[in-house]
Amino acid sequence: MTEKILLAVCVLWALSSVGMYVAFLWQEFVKKKDESFGPVFGTYWFMYILLSLLSPHFVFVYLMDKLTDRQKGLSQHH
Repeated sequence: MTEKILLAVCVLWALSSVGMYVAFLWQEFVKKKDESFGPVFGTYWFMYILLSLLSPHFVFVYLMDKLTDRQKGLSQHH
């Protein structure tokens, strides 16, 4: 049950990251007239997108490790 909740949270997080990425690309390439947003965000956009896409993966792996450790601990006690 817990795994499904974690998976749902991570999927939502990844989707929101993709949403940010799409919004950024739209802002950059479709609305070229508005330059106020581009230069400020432009230099860091790649790093930001990388971090936002990778972070849910790391959180998920960390949480799954915690879960498996807990299950191992429980099985040792029995």
